Amino acid sequence: MSKIKLNYSYVVAIVCFIMSFMVLGLGNSPLSLYIVPITEKLGFSRGDFSLVFTLVTFTTMLIQLVFGFFVNRFGVRALMIIGSILAPIGYFLFYLARTLPVFYAGGVILGCAFAFASITSISIIVHNWFHEKQGTILGLIMAASGLGGFVFSRIIGKYIAQNGFQSSFLFSAILLAAATIPVILFTRSNPEGQNTAKPSTGGHAIGKVSPGSFLKIRGMPIALLAVFLIGVVIHPVLVNTPAYLVEKGFDSVFAAGISAAVFFVLAVAKFGLGLIHDRLGIRISMTLGLGSFIVAALVLLFAASSWMVWVFVLFDGIAVATLSLLVPLFAKAILGTENYNSFLGVFIAILSAGISAGVPVISYAYDLMGTYTWVVAAFAVIGVLALGLAMVSLKQAGEPSRGGA
Repeated sequence: MSKIKLNYSYVVAIVCFIMSFMVLGLGNSPLSLYIVPITEKLGFSRGDFSLVFTLVTFTTMLIQLVFGFFVNRFGVRALMIIGSILAPIGYFLFYLARTLPVFYAGGVILGCAFAFASITSISIIVHNWFHEKQGTILGLIMAASGLGGFVFSRIIGKYIAQNGFQSSFLFSAILLAAATIPVILFTRSNPEGQNTAKPSTGGHAIGKVSPGSFLKIRGMPIALLAVFLIGVVIHPVLVNTPAYLVEKGFDSVFAAGISAAVFFVLAVAKFGLGLIHDRLGIRISMTLGLGSFIVAALVLLFAASSWMVWVFVLFDGIAVATLSLLVPLFAKAILGTENYNSFLGVFIAILSAGISAGVPVISYAYDLMGTYTWVVAAFAVIGVLALGLAMVSLKQAGEPSRGGA
Protein backbone atom coordinates (compact mmCIF):
# COMPACT_ATOMS: atom_id res chain seq x y z
CA MET A 1 0.00 0.00 0.00
CA SER A 2 2.82 2.37 0.87
CA LYS A 3 4.39 1.67 -2.51
CA ILE A 4 1.18 2.73 -4.26
CA LYS A 5 1.12 5.97 -2.29
CA LEU A 6 4.77 6.63 -3.07
CA ASN A 7 4.17 6.11 -6.77
CA TYR A 8 1.01 8.22 -6.74
CA SER A 9 2.86 11.12 -5.15
CA TYR A 10 4.83 11.38 -8.37
CA VAL A 11 1.64 11.22 -10.42
CA VAL A 12 0.44 14.25 -8.47
CA ALA A 13 3.80 15.95 -9.05
CA ILE A 14 3.53 15.36 -12.81
CA VAL A 15 0.04 16.89 -12.83
CA CYS A 16 1.40 19.93 -10.97
CA PHE A 17 4.23 20.15 -13.53
CA ILE A 18 1.69 20.16 -16.38
CA MET A 19 -0.39 22.81 -14.62
CA SER A 20 2.66 24.99 -13.99
CA PHE A 21 3.76 24.60 -17.62
CA MET A 22 0.32 25.49 -18.99
CA VAL A 23 -1.38 27.88 -16.55
CA LEU A 24 1.75 29.90 -15.79
CA GLY A 25 3.80 29.20 -18.92
CA LEU A 26 0.98 29.65 -21.45
CA GLY A 27 -1.63 31.52 -19.41
CA ASN A 28 0.63 34.18 -17.91
CA SER A 29 4.01 34.59 -19.62
CA PRO A 30 2.87 35.57 -23.18
CA LEU A 31 0.21 38.09 -22.05
CA SER A 32 2.38 41.12 -22.77
CA LEU A 33 2.61 40.05 -26.43
CA TYR A 34 -1.03 41.04 -26.93
CA ILE A 35 -0.65 44.70 -25.90
CA VAL A 36 0.45 46.16 -29.23
CA PRO A 37 -1.85 44.22 -31.62
CA ILE A 38 -4.94 44.74 -29.44
CA THR A 39 -4.43 48.45 -28.84
CA GLU A 40 -3.65 49.08 -32.51
CA LYS A 41 -6.58 47.02 -33.83
CA LEU A 42 -9.26 48.10 -31.34
CA GLY A 43 -8.04 51.65 -30.73
CA PHE A 44 -7.51 51.40 -26.96
CA SER A 45 -4.83 53.43 -25.23
CA ARG A 46 -2.09 51.30 -23.76
CA GLY A 47 -2.79 52.80 -20.35
CA ASP A 48 -6.44 51.79 -20.46
CA PHE A 49 -5.67 48.29 -21.70
CA SER A 50 -2.89 47.80 -19.13
CA LEU A 51 -5.59 47.87 -16.46
CA VAL A 52 -6.26 44.27 -17.50
CA PHE A 53 -2.89 43.31 -15.99
CA THR A 54 -3.59 45.39 -12.89
CA LEU A 55 -6.89 43.56 -12.40
CA VAL A 56 -5.18 40.19 -12.83
CA THR A 57 -2.60 41.04 -10.16
CA PHE A 58 -5.06 42.74 -7.79
CA THR A 59 -7.57 39.87 -7.98
CA THR A 60 -4.84 37.31 -7.37
CA MET A 61 -3.55 39.29 -4.40
CA LEU A 62 -6.99 39.63 -2.78
CA ILE A 63 -7.70 35.90 -3.04
CA GLN A 64 -4.26 35.00 -1.71
CA LEU A 65 -4.94 37.00 1.45
CA VAL A 66 -7.82 34.64 2.31
CA PHE A 67 -6.44 31.55 0.58
CA GLY A 68 -6.10 29.75 3.90
CA PHE A 69 -9.86 30.01 4.44
CA PHE A 70 -10.58 28.51 1.02
CA VAL A 71 -8.09 25.67 1.38
CA ASN A 72 -9.34 24.77 4.86
CA ARG A 73 -12.96 24.92 3.69
CA PHE A 74 -12.77 23.21 0.29
CA GLY A 75 -9.38 21.53 0.06
CA VAL A 76 -6.53 22.33 -2.30
CA ARG A 77 -7.70 19.82 -4.95
CA ALA A 78 -10.99 21.68 -5.46
CA LEU A 79 -9.15 25.00 -5.72
CA MET A 80 -6.73 23.65 -8.31
CA ILE A 81 -9.61 22.30 -10.39
CA ILE A 82 -11.49 25.61 -10.16
CA GLY A 83 -8.38 27.56 -11.16
CA SER A 84 -7.54 25.30 -14.08
CA ILE A 85 -11.13 25.63 -15.38
CA LEU A 86 -11.20 29.42 -14.97
CA ALA A 87 -8.00 29.90 -17.03
CA PRO A 88 -9.51 28.81 -20.39
CA ILE A 89 -12.74 30.66 -19.54
CA GLY A 90 -10.74 33.87 -19.09
CA TYR A 91 -8.97 33.36 -22.41
CA PHE A 92 -12.24 32.55 -24.18
CA LEU A 93 -13.65 35.81 -22.85
CA PHE A 94 -10.59 37.60 -24.26
CA TYR A 95 -11.35 35.90 -27.60
CA LEU A 96 -14.90 37.31 -27.55
CA ALA A 97 -13.91 40.76 -26.25
CA ARG A 98 -14.26 43.86 -28.38
CA THR A 99 -14.64 46.40 -25.55
CA LEU A 100 -12.54 47.23 -22.50
CA PRO A 101 -15.12 46.09 -19.89
CA VAL A 102 -15.11 42.58 -21.37
CA PHE A 103 -11.31 42.50 -21.31
CA TYR A 104 -11.45 43.70 -17.70
CA ALA A 105 -13.88 40.90 -16.81
CA GLY A 106 -11.51 38.41 -18.42
CA GLY A 107 -8.68 39.86 -16.35
CA VAL A 108 -10.62 39.29 -13.12
CA ILE A 109 -11.37 35.68 -14.11
CA LEU A 110 -7.74 35.09 -15.05
CA GLY A 111 -6.65 36.58 -11.72
CA CYS A 112 -8.87 34.04 -9.94
CA ALA A 113 -7.34 31.27 -12.05
CA PHE A 114 -3.78 32.28 -11.15
CA ALA A 115 -4.72 32.56 -7.46
CA PHE A 116 -6.22 29.07 -7.28
CA ALA A 117 -4.01 27.14 -9.71
CA SER A 118 -0.45 28.35 -9.37
CA ILE A 119 2.29 28.91 -6.79
CA THR A 120 0.30 28.59 -3.56
CA SER A 121 -1.70 25.50 -4.51
CA ILE A 122 1.31 23.72 -5.97
CA SER A 123 3.42 24.52 -2.89
CA ILE A 124 0.72 23.12 -0.59
CA ILE A 125 0.37 19.97 -2.70
CA VAL A 126 4.13 19.37 -2.51
CA HIS A 127 4.05 20.04 1.25
CA ASN A 128 1.24 17.51 1.71
CA TRP A 129 2.61 14.73 -0.49
CA PHE A 130 6.38 14.93 -0.03
CA HIS A 131 8.00 14.80 3.39
CA GLU A 132 11.53 14.75 1.99
CA LYS A 133 13.29 16.73 -0.75
CA GLN A 134 10.47 19.27 -0.92
CA GLY A 135 12.75 21.94 -2.36
CA THR A 136 13.94 19.67 -5.16
CA ILE A 137 10.42 18.53 -6.08
CA LEU A 138 9.03 22.07 -5.90
CA GLY A 139 11.96 23.34 -7.96
CA LEU A 140 11.32 20.77 -10.69
CA ILE A 141 7.62 21.62 -10.82
CA MET A 142 8.18 25.37 -10.80
CA ALA A 143 10.81 24.99 -13.52
CA ALA A 144 7.90 24.13 -15.79
CA SER A 145 6.62 27.71 -15.62
CA GLY A 146 9.95 29.07 -16.83
CA LEU A 147 10.16 26.41 -19.52
CA GLY A 148 6.57 27.11 -20.52
CA GLY A 149 7.27 30.83 -20.68
CA PHE A 150 10.29 30.20 -22.88
CA VAL A 151 8.37 27.88 -25.24
CA PHE A 152 5.01 29.64 -25.43
CA SER A 153 6.41 33.16 -25.74
CA ARG A 154 7.85 32.07 -29.07
CA ILE A 155 4.83 30.03 -30.19
CA ILE A 156 2.25 32.67 -29.27
CA GLY A 157 4.33 35.49 -30.72
CA LYS A 158 4.44 33.75 -34.11
CA TYR A 159 0.80 32.70 -33.88
CA ILE A 160 -0.34 36.30 -33.28
CA ALA A 161 1.75 37.53 -36.22
CA GLN A 162 0.32 34.90 -38.58
CA ASN A 163 -3.29 34.55 -37.39
CA GLY A 164 -4.10 37.60 -35.25
CA PHE A 165 -4.66 38.02 -31.52
CA GLN A 166 -8.25 36.73 -31.51
CA SER A 167 -7.28 33.42 -33.06
CA SER A 168 -4.38 33.20 -30.61
CA PHE A 169 -6.71 33.71 -27.64
CA LEU A 170 -8.93 30.87 -28.88
CA PHE A 171 -5.93 28.62 -29.52
CA SER A 172 -4.67 29.28 -25.99
CA ALA A 173 -8.12 28.66 -24.48
CA ILE A 174 -8.31 25.25 -26.17
CA LEU A 175 -4.85 24.24 -24.92
CA LEU A 176 -5.65 25.43 -21.39
CA ALA A 177 -8.95 23.54 -21.44
CA ALA A 178 -7.13 20.35 -22.41
CA ALA A 179 -4.76 20.85 -19.47
CA THR A 180 -7.68 20.71 -17.02
CA ILE A 181 -8.27 17.01 -17.79
CA PRO A 182 -5.31 15.56 -15.83
CA VAL A 183 -5.93 18.06 -13.01
CA ILE A 184 -9.52 16.86 -12.60
CA LEU A 185 -8.70 13.16 -12.97
CA PHE A 186 -5.52 12.76 -10.95
CA THR A 187 -5.11 15.56 -8.40
CA ARG A 188 -5.55 14.65 -4.73
CA SER A 189 -5.15 17.05 -1.81
CA ASN A 190 -3.12 14.62 0.30
CA PRO A 191 -2.43 10.89 0.71
CA GLU A 192 -5.59 9.17 1.92
CA GLY A 193 -5.79 8.84 5.68
CA GLN A 194 -2.88 11.17 6.41
CA ASN A 195 -2.97 14.43 8.32
CA THR A 196 -1.67 17.16 6.03
CA ALA A 197 -0.25 19.07 9.01
CA LYS A 198 2.10 16.27 10.10
CA PRO A 199 5.69 17.44 10.60
CA SER A 200 7.99 17.07 7.63
CA THR A 201 11.68 17.47 7.08
CA GLY A 202 11.19 21.19 6.38
CA GLY A 203 9.98 23.90 8.71
CA HIS A 204 9.77 23.86 12.50
CA ALA A 205 6.90 23.10 14.86
CA ILE A 206 5.49 26.22 16.56
CA GLY A 207 1.92 25.07 17.12
CA LYS A 208 -1.25 26.02 15.31
CA VAL A 209 -2.01 29.75 15.46
CA SER A 210 -5.18 31.71 14.76
CA PRO A 211 -5.44 34.52 12.19
CA GLY A 212 -5.43 37.01 15.06
CA SER A 213 -2.09 35.68 16.27
CA PHE A 214 -0.49 35.48 12.83
CA LEU A 215 1.69 38.56 13.22
CA LYS A 216 2.84 37.34 16.65
CA ILE A 217 4.73 34.43 15.09
CA ARG A 218 8.42 34.98 15.76
CA GLY A 219 10.08 36.88 12.93
CA MET A 220 6.80 37.39 11.04
CA PRO A 221 6.68 41.22 10.57
CA ILE A 222 10.30 41.35 9.38
CA ALA A 223 9.76 38.32 7.13
CA LEU A 224 6.75 39.94 5.45
CA LEU A 225 8.72 43.15 4.88
CA ALA A 226 11.54 41.11 3.32
CA VAL A 227 9.08 39.36 0.99
CA PHE A 228 7.50 42.70 0.01
CA LEU A 229 10.92 44.13 -0.90
CA ILE A 230 11.79 40.98 -2.86
CA GLY A 231 8.65 41.60 -4.92
CA VAL A 232 9.52 45.29 -5.35
CA VAL A 233 12.93 44.70 -6.91
CA ILE A 234 13.27 41.37 -8.75
CA HIS A 235 10.35 41.23 -11.21
CA PRO A 236 10.28 44.98 -12.08
CA VAL A 237 13.96 44.90 -13.07
CA LEU A 238 13.31 41.88 -15.30
CA VAL A 239 10.33 43.57 -16.97
CA ASN A 240 12.27 46.76 -17.71
CA THR A 241 15.56 45.15 -18.73
CA PRO A 242 14.90 45.28 -22.53
CA ALA A 243 14.11 49.00 -22.36
CA TYR A 244 17.21 49.66 -20.24
CA LEU A 245 19.42 47.77 -22.69
CA VAL A 246 18.07 49.84 -25.57
CA GLU A 247 18.82 52.97 -23.53
CA LYS A 248 22.40 51.71 -23.12
CA GLY A 249 22.74 51.36 -26.91
CA PHE A 250 22.01 47.69 -27.53
CA ASP A 251 19.97 46.54 -30.52
CA SER A 252 16.24 46.27 -29.79
CA VAL A 253 16.04 42.72 -31.20
CA PHE A 254 18.91 41.62 -28.96
CA ALA A 255 17.30 43.33 -25.97
CA ALA A 256 13.94 41.68 -26.62
CA GLY A 257 15.55 38.24 -26.59
CA ILE A 258 17.13 38.73 -23.20
CA SER A 259 13.91 38.16 -21.23
CA ALA A 260 13.35 34.85 -23.02
CA ALA A 261 16.93 33.85 -22.18
CA VAL A 262 16.29 34.65 -18.52
CA PHE A 263 13.25 32.32 -18.60
CA PHE A 264 15.47 29.53 -19.92
CA VAL A 265 18.03 30.01 -17.14
CA LEU A 266 15.14 30.28 -14.68
CA ALA A 267 13.93 26.77 -15.51
CA VAL A 268 17.34 25.30 -14.65
CA ALA A 269 17.88 27.59 -11.65
CA LYS A 270 14.67 26.51 -9.93
CA PHE A 271 15.79 22.90 -9.86
CA GLY A 272 19.29 23.87 -8.75
CA LEU A 273 18.11 26.12 -5.94
CA GLY A 274 15.60 23.50 -4.81
CA LEU A 275 18.39 20.93 -4.57
CA ILE A 276 20.62 23.38 -2.70
CA HIS A 277 17.75 24.17 -0.32
CA ASP A 278 17.29 20.49 0.57
CA ARG A 279 21.00 19.97 1.15
CA LEU A 280 22.06 23.26 2.75
CA GLY A 281 18.89 24.92 4.02
CA ILE A 282 16.91 28.09 3.46
CA ARG A 283 19.62 30.50 4.62
CA ILE A 284 22.10 29.42 1.95
CA SER A 285 19.50 29.16 -0.81
CA MET A 286 18.02 32.59 0.00
CA THR A 287 21.51 34.09 0.09
CA LEU A 288 22.22 32.62 -3.35
CA GLY A 289 18.89 33.82 -4.77
CA LEU A 290 19.00 37.38 -3.47
CA GLY A 291 22.77 37.59 -3.82
CA SER A 292 22.34 36.73 -7.50
CA PHE A 293 19.88 39.60 -7.89
CA ILE A 294 22.36 42.03 -6.35
CA VAL A 295 25.11 40.83 -8.71
CA ALA A 296 22.72 40.92 -11.69
CA ALA A 297 21.70 44.51 -10.95
CA LEU A 298 25.32 45.64 -10.62
CA VAL A 299 26.32 43.87 -13.85
CA LEU A 300 23.36 45.48 -15.64
CA LEU A 301 24.47 48.90 -14.42
CA PHE A 302 27.92 48.53 -15.97
CA ALA A 303 27.03 46.36 -18.98
CA ALA A 304 28.84 47.82 -21.97
CA SER A 305 29.16 44.71 -24.13
CA SER A 306 27.02 41.71 -25.00
CA TRP A 307 29.06 39.27 -22.88
CA MET A 308 28.24 41.31 -19.77
CA VAL A 309 24.55 41.12 -20.66
CA TRP A 310 24.82 37.34 -20.82
CA VAL A 311 26.41 37.37 -17.37
CA PHE A 312 23.37 39.36 -16.24
CA VAL A 313 21.09 36.71 -17.79
CA LEU A 314 22.79 33.98 -15.75
CA PHE A 315 22.49 35.76 -12.41
CA ASP A 316 19.05 37.24 -13.04
CA GLY A 317 17.66 33.82 -13.99
CA ILE A 318 18.79 32.53 -10.59
CA ALA A 319 17.35 35.61 -8.88
CA VAL A 320 13.91 35.31 -10.48
CA ALA A 321 13.67 31.76 -9.12
CA THR A 322 13.40 33.36 -5.68
CA LEU A 323 9.86 34.53 -6.45
CA SER A 324 8.09 31.24 -7.06
CA LEU A 325 10.45 28.77 -5.37
CA LEU A 326 12.27 30.30 -2.42
CA VAL A 327 9.48 32.54 -1.09
CA PRO A 328 7.19 29.52 -0.38
CA LEU A 329 10.11 27.66 1.24
CA PHE A 330 11.02 30.77 3.24
CA ALA A 331 7.38 31.03 4.35
CA LYS A 332 7.50 27.46 5.62
CA ALA A 333 10.63 28.22 7.61
CA ILE A 334 8.82 31.10 9.35
CA LEU A 335 5.34 29.58 9.67
CA GLY A 336 6.25 26.04 10.66
CA THR A 337 4.57 23.00 9.17
CA GLU A 338 1.27 23.33 11.05
CA ASN A 339 0.51 26.83 9.76
CA TYR A 340 1.91 26.54 6.24
CA ASN A 341 -1.30 25.63 4.42
CA SER A 342 -3.33 28.28 6.24
CA PHE A 343 -1.02 31.27 5.80
CA LEU A 344 1.18 30.67 2.74
CA GLY A 345 -1.30 32.72 0.70
CA VAL A 346 -0.52 35.79 2.82
CA PHE A 347 3.15 35.58 1.84
CA ILE A 348 2.25 35.26 -1.84
CA ALA A 349 -0.17 38.20 -1.54
CA ILE A 350 2.56 40.36 0.02
CA LEU A 351 4.93 39.30 -2.76
CA SER A 352 2.31 40.32 -5.36
CA ALA A 353 1.84 43.65 -3.60
CA GLY A 354 5.57 44.28 -3.83
CA ILE A 355 5.59 43.49 -7.55
CA SER A 356 2.59 45.78 -8.07
CA ALA A 357 4.43 48.59 -6.29
CA GLY A 358 7.80 48.04 -7.94
CA VAL A 359 6.65 48.12 -11.57
CA PRO A 360 5.21 51.67 -11.48
CA VAL A 361 8.04 52.90 -9.23
CA ILE A 362 10.71 51.97 -11.77
CA SER A 363 8.60 53.43 -14.61
CA TYR A 364 7.92 56.73 -12.85
CA ALA A 365 11.57 56.97 -11.84
CA TYR A 366 12.50 56.73 -15.51
CA ASP A 367 9.95 59.43 -16.39
CA LEU A 368 11.44 61.75 -13.76
CA MET A 369 15.15 61.13 -14.43
CA GLY A 370 15.18 60.00 -18.06
CA THR A 371 17.28 56.95 -17.21
CA TYR A 372 16.94 53.61 -15.44
CA THR A 373 20.46 53.77 -14.00
CA TRP A 374 19.73 55.32 -10.62
CA VAL A 375 16.65 53.24 -9.89
CA VAL A 376 18.46 49.99 -10.78
CA ALA A 377 21.25 51.03 -8.41
CA ALA A 378 18.68 51.80 -5.71
CA PHE A 379 17.00 48.43 -6.26
CA ALA A 380 20.37 46.70 -5.77
CA VAL A 381 20.63 48.39 -2.37
CA ILE A 382 17.06 47.35 -1.55
CA GLY A 383 18.03 43.80 -2.50
CA VAL A 384 20.79 43.91 0.12
CA LEU A 385 18.23 45.16 2.66
CA ALA A 386 15.78 42.38 1.75
CA LEU A 387 18.48 39.75 2.22
CA GLY A 388 19.43 41.19 5.60
CA LEU A 389 15.81 41.27 6.76
CA ALA A 390 15.27 37.67 5.61
CA MET A 391 18.27 36.50 7.62
CA VAL A 392 17.14 38.42 10.72
CA SER A 393 13.63 36.97 10.51
CA LEU A 394 14.99 33.43 10.18
CA LYS A 395 17.15 33.98 13.24
CA GLN A 396 14.18 35.29 15.22
CA ALA A 397 12.09 32.32 14.10
CA GLY A 398 14.77 29.95 15.34
CA GLU A 399 15.33 28.36 11.94
CA PRO A 400 18.54 26.27 11.89
CA SER A 401 21.26 27.44 9.54
CA ARG A 402 21.58 24.07 7.81
CA GLY A 403 18.95 21.60 6.59
CA GLY A 404 15.30 21.95 7.54
CA ALA A 405 13.41 24.44 5.48
